[in-house]
Amino acid sequence: MSFDLVVQPCRYDGTMERRVNPFTKAPVEVPRNAPLSATEAKAVRAILDEAAGAGPDEHGRYVIRLVDGTRVDAFARELAAGCTFMVRAAGVSAPLAALLHAVLVAGNWVLLDEDHVVAPHPRCVETVLPQMGEVVVVRSSAELEAVLTGGTPAHRKLAARAS
Repeated sequence: MSFDLVVQPCRYDGTMERRVNPFTKAPVEVPRNAPLSATEAKAVRAILDEAAGAGPDEHGRYVIRLVDGTRVDAFARELAAGCTFMVRAAGVSAPLAALLHAVLVAGNWVLLDEDHVVAPHPRCVETVLPQMGEVVVVRSSAELEAVLTGGTPAHRKLAARAS
């Protein structure tokens, strides 16, 4: 079984920027989201390098094998803008929650799902967009694990997909 978890900064400043829709190739205006600082990016890379035992491959992918056997592919080519974690496991475990919480804290990132924004501290969600959903603050990896394994309706759906 596998599932994806997406993390990104949440630093919207109220302005818009033009981008190209990757599917339609049409120009679109989207809210501007400031990237990670150089210090934050370095801290996240250090966590991913240590967890993987090496740097990323030529595609920006870190292959991580956690102590419980969970395989995590962290796609971090555009690290400053965010990262996608493709998890191959039966569900969310304490080692996975610890890795995710560490990168959330290091990057001052948020984890996105269908209805929620999960953040390691309130400062990360000061500029959350209303359409992003309810904010859930998790101050530890244990709290993150609890949320990801059924702490909210959306996370119960995620947990069901992963089992």
